[in-house]
Amino acid sequence: MIPESEFVKAIKKFRVAPDLFFKHVLGVETLEDYQIHSILRPIAKYSRVSISATHSISKTFTLGRVPLWFLSCYKNSKVITTAPTYRQVVKLLWGELREAH
Repeated sequence: MIPESEFVKAIKKFRVAPDLFFKHVLGVETLEDYQIHSILRPIAKYSRVSISATHSISKTFTLGRVPLWFLSCYKNSKVITTAPTYRQVVKLLWGELREAH
């Protein structure tokens, strides 16, 4: 078991750098620069983030894992997930969330 002080240090790092959580906790081996600098780090820094991007660049993959990062880093937190359609939430976003979990 990790000593609490090491655990607290890790959580503090993960809060500002979700990409480290993705790599070290979720086992995501490769993240593109845009995933880190246009999605993950802004989500950690700002309360509102808008992501404008083309199709098939791993937005759903990335955002399907963000709730796991947030729930792990912030005690007593809740995450609300949304998408333009019910199908996109249930099949796509939650599908990625289930796969990562």
